[in-house]
Amino acid sequence: MIDLRTLNAGEWFEKAPAKLVSGYIFFVALVFYALWLKSIIPAILSNQVPADLTDNDLLVNPVHVIDLVFALPGLIIGSVLLWNKRGMGYIIVSIALVFMVLLTIALAAMVIMLVVKEISEDFTVAVVFGVLSLTSVVFTILLLRRIRSDTRSM
Repeated sequence: MIDLRTLNAGEWFEKAPAKLVSGYIFFVALVFYALWLKSIIPAILSNQVPADLTDNDLLVNPVHVIDLVFALPGLIIGSVLLWNKRGMGYIIVSIALVFMVLLTIALAAMVIMLVVKEISEDFTVAVVFGVLSLTSVVFTILLLRRIRSDTRSM
């Protein structure tokens, strides 16, 4: 049985590219912060409601709230912990990478369906999410293939 109090997940990974994966996760978090804040900050400075809220009759954008409050800070915390090769960083980033793969595939599929149903004409977002998904798959493989073989049977 594994004792979680003495567990050091950093020992599970042999020569994992921690800095590379950490940099990728940090970059993705910054890109999404910039993407969401580019509509929020100008609206705040001009004392207006962001256009994406008024267009959809929303009080707040739930995606912005979840991402800005939970998901993106979690990515940054995981990235910093992984950069410093802390055990919890390996766990957080491993989960985050798998989540990013699944989420970006779902978002790309959603955008493709919007184009197919002629609700939207912009296919570029689907391409961006597709590239992000493939990149996340590569980084997931780079990180998880370094799990030590003697820890896989625990």
